Amino acid sequence: MSETMIQPLEMHPLPTDYETARDVFSDHPSFDDREGVPHPDVLRSTYMTVLAETHAWRVFRVDLYGFGGWVFVWNHQRGDGFRIPNDEGQFEMLAEALAQTLED
Repeated sequence: MSETMIQPLEMHPLPTDYETARDVFSDHPSFDDREGVPHPDVLRSTYMTVLAETHAWRVFRVDLYGFGGWVFVWNHQRGDGFRIPNDEGQFEMLAEALAQTLED
């Protein structure tokens, strides 16, 4: 899949349980100087920057190596979402277009 298009997500980009976090991040360069991988709650509070949030949707960045350049849009009620690259302002252009639909 090209990294220039919106990509659907069936799993949250940050693990929700410790075992998965350990499996995913055990060899991650961001945690080389630590004894172990942080708990998922710590991963989210430390490495997730929330850009916007409603009762159903959260728009955020993940501030870890390998996640850069993406904006994540997650529906926690449904348990799915998508990510969109933002290195050329794709997310801002999409957000602007969506905002215009609310004005009409």
